[in-house]
Amino acid sequence: MMRKALIVVAGSACALTMVTSASAQMTFANETDTRLSMIGAVGINDAEEKDTNIGDFNQDGWMDVVVVRKRPFSVAGPRADVLLMNEMGTLVDRTSTFAPEFNTILTDARDVLVADMDNDGWLDIIVVSTFGVQPQYYQNLGNDGGGNWLGFANDSAARFPTVTTGDVNQLQFCAGWAGDIDGDGWKDLYFSNYGPSSAVKDMLFMNTGNGFFVDEVDERMGNLRNSAFGTNVEMADLDNDGDLDIMKTSTLYGTSPWGSIALVPLINDGTGNFSWNGLNLEGGDPYMFRIADYNGDGDMDVYVVKDGNDRVHFRTSADGAALSYSSSSANNNRTSGFGGNVKQGDIDNDGDLDIGVAPIDVDIANCNPGEEWQLWNNPGNGALTDAFPVDQGFHNPAHDFDFIDINNDGCLDIFQGLCQGWRVFMQTTEDCGVGGPVTDLNGDGIVNGTDLAALLANWGNPGATDFNNDGVTDGSDLAALLASWTV
Repeated sequence: MMRKALIVVAGSACALTMVTSASAQMTFANETDTRLSMIGAVGINDAEEKDTNIGDFNQDGWMDVVVVRKRPFSVAGPRADVLLMNEMGTLVDRTSTFAPEFNTILTDARDVLVADMDNDGWLDIIVVSTFGVQPQYYQNLGNDGGGNWLGFANDSAARFPTVTTGDVNQLQFCAGWAGDIDGDGWKDLYFSNYGPSSAVKDMLFMNTGNGFFVDEVDERMGNLRNSAFGTNVEMADLDNDGDLDIMKTSTLYGTSPWGSIALVPLINDGTGNFSWNGLNLEGGDPYMFRIADYNGDGDMDVYVVKDGNDRVHFRTSADGAALSYSSSSANNNRTSGFGGNVKQGDIDNDGDLDIGVAPIDVDIANCNPGEEWQLWNNPGNGALTDAFPVDQGFHNPAHDFDFIDINNDGCLDIFQGLCQGWRVFMQTTEDCGVGGPVTDLNGDGIVNGTDLAALLANWGNPGATDFNNDGVTDGSDLAALLASWTV
């Protein structure tokens, strides 16, 4: 996958010569039958609500998938989660072997995070659950002395504080995000909460070192912790000052301090304490969102999934000034109504981020034949266009999805968790993979010391070197580059 020639290092930009090529018309083929092997208790026609995330869990150079599940929509019904290991281009259910507690510790999960929480170089899994279930920490055990991967073990009781709100209905986490907000080198965790009829408080777990956490939401956020229906949260450097800010939704009804339904940026003072200047990007019907630089100007923009037409907010403020945005509608027949999860990836290898939008609202039973997954093409300036007005089979009713290079050919494929079953669409574009794997940062067809130097120069930052898209360049990305070393 070829990326842009700009890598941000500690708040400054440095040029890196890249090779890009114009892609042919993107084409995909449904290869679910040969690329997905559901050998466990969860069948190929699984009809539960699904949320997905990806990462190279065993550091073999192939991206894997984790899927969390629950009874669909606003009904409690804990289910087993699923670990799909990528075995040379086939996603195989290895839950019983490498994450057996997924089968015994059932959760009403609505989100799943993948990040190295204890800085050991291995990706851990955080399961974000609702209906009174505590969040779960699955530690990646790494390799044994013989180099054999050991899988995951649940270590939640030791690592997480017990959340006690006094009301099971106020322990309904619907989303989460991981990132180092206080600059101490350890990733922290934010969980968005849901109160059906009265405001609740989100949770901010601060990493005290080695993946052990304390709840400091009151001290660091005050009433900015308040949520009505916290459908989404993300950490990003919204104001380009070098630290991670927080953007969150509080939808369904108005509550203090927002006063209405809200999509709000909360600004980090550099030490992990937050303030709000009153800016509300969406006071009507924000649901899910995703933050990235969509127009290539170096500032973080926001794609918002709304109950009506979706919208893109482009940051217009200068660094050091109060945040401001301009807006552009993004809608067609697939994104003009209720929608759900949204994710991004350079699907056409042109150096910018394209956007996928799942159509299923996690709170409303809208698994209907007319609900269709959408792929937006980004020409580089954020003016999104429908890349596939003619269906290639993937306009499906999907709860969630991921862009993932399943066969390591350098181009992103599509994994979908549907209302009924699963789908894998492999990219068959004519010039797919011309630039080599995603770890070939300068596009010269080989992965060598030049690519390694670029990765190390961007250590600790997001960007082209963040191969697993977890928001930071770290040991997992280094392992991926070394696994694909060619010279």
